[in-house]
Amino acid sequence: MGETNLETTPLHQMNPESRFSELVADYAKYRPSYPAAAIDKILEGLENRGQLVAADIGAGTGISSRLLAQRGVRVIAIEPNTQMRQAATTHPLVEFRDGTAQQTNLPDASIDLVACFQSFHWFDPEPSLLEFRRILNPTGKLAVVWNDRNRQDDFTKKIGFKAPSL
Repeated sequence: MGETNLETTPLHQMNPESRFSELVADYAKYRPSYPAAAIDKILEGLENRGQLVAADIGAGTGISSRLLAQRGVRVIAIEPNTQMRQAATTHPLVEFRDGTAQQTNLPDASIDLVACFQSFHWFDPEPSLLEFRRILNPTGKLAVVWNDRNRQDDFTKKIGFKAPSL
Protein backbone atom coordinates (compact mmCIF):
# COMPACT_ATOMS: atom_id res chain seq x y z
CA MET A 1 0.00 0.00 0.00
CA GLY A 2 2.92 2.38 0.68
CA GLU A 3 4.48 1.89 -2.77
CA THR A 4 4.18 4.61 -5.39
CA ASN A 5 2.68 3.44 -8.66
CA LEU A 6 4.99 5.06 -11.25
CA GLU A 7 2.46 4.41 -14.00
CA THR A 8 -0.35 6.48 -12.44
CA THR A 9 1.24 8.92 -10.00
CA PRO A 10 1.72 12.38 -11.52
CA LEU A 11 5.41 13.35 -11.50
CA HIS A 12 4.71 16.55 -9.56
CA GLN A 13 3.58 14.34 -6.64
CA MET A 14 6.84 12.33 -6.60
CA ASN A 15 8.92 14.77 -4.55
CA PRO A 16 10.37 16.64 -7.55
CA GLU A 17 12.12 19.23 -5.37
CA SER A 18 14.64 16.73 -4.01
CA ARG A 19 14.38 13.80 -6.44
CA PHE A 20 17.74 14.59 -8.08
CA SER A 21 19.69 15.43 -4.91
CA GLU A 22 21.62 12.16 -4.94
CA LEU A 23 22.23 12.38 -8.70
CA VAL A 24 23.58 15.92 -9.06
CA ALA A 25 27.07 14.85 -10.25
CA ASP A 26 25.57 12.54 -12.89
CA TYR A 27 23.04 15.18 -13.87
CA ALA A 28 25.77 17.79 -14.36
CA LYS A 29 27.94 15.34 -16.29
CA TYR A 30 25.37 13.65 -18.55
CA ARG A 31 22.42 15.99 -18.97
CA PRO A 32 22.21 16.94 -22.67
CA SER A 33 22.24 20.50 -23.92
CA TYR A 34 19.76 21.96 -26.40
CA PRO A 35 20.19 22.77 -30.10
CA ALA A 36 21.01 26.35 -31.07
CA ALA A 37 17.99 26.29 -33.39
CA ALA A 38 15.70 25.66 -30.39
CA ILE A 39 17.11 28.66 -28.54
CA ASP A 40 16.77 30.78 -31.71
CA LYS A 41 13.12 29.74 -32.06
CA ILE A 42 12.35 30.54 -28.43
CA LEU A 43 13.89 34.00 -28.72
CA GLU A 44 12.28 34.71 -32.09
CA GLY A 45 10.17 37.84 -31.95
CA LEU A 46 11.60 39.05 -28.64
CA GLU A 47 13.34 42.36 -29.29
CA ASN A 48 16.21 44.02 -27.41
CA ARG A 49 17.80 40.82 -26.10
CA GLY A 50 20.18 42.82 -23.95
CA GLN A 51 17.19 44.09 -21.98
CA LEU A 52 15.18 40.87 -21.81
CA VAL A 53 14.66 39.07 -18.53
CA ALA A 54 13.91 35.35 -18.62
CA ALA A 55 12.87 33.07 -15.79
CA ASP A 56 14.23 29.54 -16.28
CA ILE A 57 11.88 27.50 -14.10
CA GLY A 58 13.26 24.23 -12.74
CA ALA A 59 16.68 25.31 -13.99
CA GLY A 60 18.65 22.41 -12.53
CA THR A 61 22.34 23.17 -12.96
CA GLY A 62 21.60 25.94 -15.43
CA ILE A 63 22.24 24.36 -18.84
CA SER A 64 19.40 26.24 -20.51
CA SER A 65 19.99 29.36 -18.40
CA ARG A 66 23.52 29.65 -19.76
CA LEU A 67 22.33 29.08 -23.35
CA LEU A 68 19.90 31.98 -23.02
CA ALA A 69 22.53 34.13 -21.30
CA GLN A 70 25.01 33.47 -24.11
CA ARG A 71 22.49 35.25 -26.36
CA GLY A 72 22.56 38.33 -24.10
CA VAL A 73 19.42 37.54 -22.08
CA ARG A 74 19.47 38.17 -18.32
CA VAL A 75 18.22 34.97 -16.67
CA ILE A 76 16.76 34.35 -13.25
CA ALA A 77 17.18 30.61 -12.74
CA ILE A 78 14.50 29.32 -10.36
CA GLU A 79 15.53 25.99 -8.82
CA PRO A 80 14.17 24.52 -5.55
CA ASN A 81 16.95 21.94 -5.14
CA THR A 82 19.90 23.38 -3.19
CA GLN A 83 22.34 20.76 -4.47
CA MET A 84 21.45 21.60 -8.08
CA ARG A 85 21.94 25.33 -7.51
CA GLN A 86 25.29 24.68 -5.83
CA ALA A 87 26.48 22.49 -8.74
CA ALA A 88 25.61 25.12 -11.35
CA THR A 89 28.30 26.61 -13.56
CA THR A 90 28.14 30.37 -13.19
CA HIS A 91 27.53 32.95 -15.90
CA PRO A 92 27.48 36.73 -15.33
CA LEU A 93 23.95 37.04 -16.73
CA VAL A 94 22.48 34.16 -14.69
CA GLU A 95 21.25 34.57 -11.13
CA PHE A 96 20.10 31.44 -9.27
CA ARG A 97 17.24 31.74 -6.81
CA ASP A 98 15.40 29.30 -4.60
CA GLY A 99 11.79 28.94 -5.67
CA THR A 100 9.26 26.67 -7.31
CA ALA A 101 7.08 26.82 -10.41
CA GLN A 102 4.10 27.54 -8.15
CA GLN A 103 5.93 30.20 -6.14
CA THR A 104 8.78 31.91 -7.99
CA ASN A 105 8.88 34.92 -5.66
CA LEU A 106 9.28 37.15 -8.72
CA PRO A 107 7.39 40.45 -9.08
CA ASP A 108 4.20 40.73 -11.14
CA ALA A 109 4.73 41.32 -14.89
CA SER A 110 8.53 41.38 -14.49
CA ILE A 111 9.51 38.62 -16.93
CA ASP A 112 9.71 38.63 -20.74
CA LEU A 113 10.20 34.88 -21.15
CA VAL A 114 9.30 31.97 -18.91
CA ALA A 115 11.24 28.88 -20.00
CA CYS A 116 10.83 25.33 -18.75
CA PHE A 117 13.51 23.00 -20.15
CA GLN A 118 12.88 19.34 -19.25
CA SER A 119 11.00 20.50 -16.17
CA PHE A 120 7.32 21.24 -16.81
CA HIS A 121 6.18 17.65 -16.22
CA TRP A 122 7.47 17.98 -12.62
CA PHE A 123 5.14 20.95 -11.93
CA ASP A 124 1.58 20.97 -10.70
CA PRO A 125 0.17 22.45 -13.91
CA GLU A 126 -2.68 24.68 -12.79
CA PRO A 127 -0.94 26.70 -10.03
CA SER A 128 2.27 26.82 -12.11
CA LEU A 129 0.52 28.28 -15.16
CA LEU A 130 -1.21 30.84 -12.94
CA GLU A 131 2.18 31.83 -11.51
CA PHE A 132 3.67 32.11 -15.01
CA ARG A 133 0.82 34.37 -16.11
CA ARG A 134 1.35 36.52 -13.02
CA ILE A 135 5.09 37.04 -13.59
CA LEU A 136 4.99 37.42 -17.40
CA ASN A 137 4.65 40.90 -18.83
CA PRO A 138 1.69 41.32 -21.22
CA THR A 139 3.81 40.59 -24.32
CA GLY A 140 5.85 37.82 -22.68
CA LYS A 141 6.30 34.27 -23.95
CA LEU A 142 6.21 30.82 -22.42
CA ALA A 143 8.54 28.13 -23.81
CA VAL A 144 8.17 24.50 -22.71
CA VAL A 145 10.98 22.34 -24.10
CA TRP A 146 11.94 18.66 -23.93
CA ASN A 147 14.79 16.67 -25.43
CA ASP A 148 13.91 13.18 -26.56
CA ARG A 149 15.35 10.69 -24.07
CA ASN A 150 17.49 7.70 -24.86
CA ARG A 151 15.81 5.18 -22.60
CA GLN A 152 18.82 2.88 -22.91
CA ASP A 153 21.38 5.22 -21.32
CA ASP A 154 22.47 4.48 -17.75
CA PHE A 155 21.34 7.83 -16.28
CA THR A 156 17.79 7.48 -17.61
CA LYS A 157 17.58 3.88 -16.43
CA LYS A 158 18.89 4.85 -12.99
CA ILE A 159 16.27 7.52 -12.36
CA GLY A 160 13.48 5.42 -13.81
CA PHE A 161 11.87 7.98 -16.08
CA LYS A 162 8.63 7.24 -17.78
CA ALA A 163 7.86 9.53 -20.70
CA PRO A 164 5.04 11.98 -20.00
CA SER A 165 1.91 11.31 -22.03
CA LEU A 166 1.37 14.14 -24.43
